[in-house]
Amino acid sequence: MPRGMGRQRGRGYWGFPSGLYGILDLMFLVILVYLLFKLFIVAAVYLVALIVLVLVWRAIRGYGRAAWPGGYRW
Repeated sequence: MPRGMGRQRGRGYWGFPSGLYGILDLMFLVILVYLLFKLFIVAAVYLVALIVLVLVWRAIRGYGRAAWPGGYRW
């Protein structure tokens, strides 16, 4: 164990606080993970829609033509 890291009172085996503050920390982490998961689900819908739009755009415009005059080719 490195110097300066003695046993600290109120901490569990992996250094996570026990007691009331440990429960509050755990609740905060669970809420944070839940919100990030919900945000991922919302963003995934938009990502799928964007991919579908790009595929439709490429099907309509064709693969060999420029997307607009002077534009780049895929």
